[in-house]
Amino acid sequence: MITVEHLSKKFDELEVLYDLSITIPAHQVVAVIGPSGSGKSTFLRCLNGLEILTEGKITVGQHTIEANMNKKELKQMIYGIRQETGMVFQQFNLYPHKTVIENVMESLIVVKKLKKEEAQVRAERLLDKVGLLEKLDNYPSQLSGGQQQRVAIARALAMEPQLMLFDEPTSALDPELVGDVLRVMKNLAEDGMTMVIVTHEMNFARDVADRIVFMADGRIVEDSQDPKAFFTKPTTERAQQFIRKVNEF
Repeated sequence: MITVEHLSKKFDELEVLYDLSITIPAHQVVAVIGPSGSGKSTFLRCLNGLEILTEGKITVGQHTIEANMNKKELKQMIYGIRQETGMVFQQFNLYPHKTVIENVMESLIVVKKLKKEEAQVRAERLLDKVGLLEKLDNYPSQLSGGQQQRVAIARALAMEPQLMLFDEPTSALDPELVGDVLRVMKNLAEDGMTMVIVTHEMNFARDVADRIVFMADGRIVEDSQDPKAFFTKPTTERAQQFIRKVNEF
């Protein structure tokens, strides 16, 4: 599903990612964890072309983006990746002047070119999936942060993606609202959705992910196919330091 080869990313002279290589098969749930500033979100943004690679190559499905690719081909490949990829950010980025159902229908009508009636049926099904069908006529300002994030997930799912990327989707939420969002994500994982999740929710990562990728200082330091083993006995000193600090709280 995803192949990353020797990915590096610089912002001017600041190198944020160093020589990352990883392969993620379809239907795997990968939690990307690590200290703040380790490059996790930049890595995720590179996967769907929000950041242009400085070096290396990324393949998502049948589409490949490379450093130094000509602009026309790069644009085509990024478009192809985004057709198959949904992304959920820390902030919800909903249209404030549109209702919940209109937010979900937008891409179905504009991108998928569905008729309004068909788009509405699909949007209602997705809102039901995230537990918000009764809020379909509300505006984002009338929802809690957790509810807005679930609408954002429904909107991303509207494109019928093969891959879902989550960039710290609960970090902007009050603690009591986190659980509802994580339950939706857990249901997606159980449905077999391929997911790459940058998260600070360690219990969620341990219990739901198939794999833990631990990043620090712009590098993949540890890549564990056994989440429970990672959280009890990580193999690298840097990961051990991180887990010790996490367990202090």
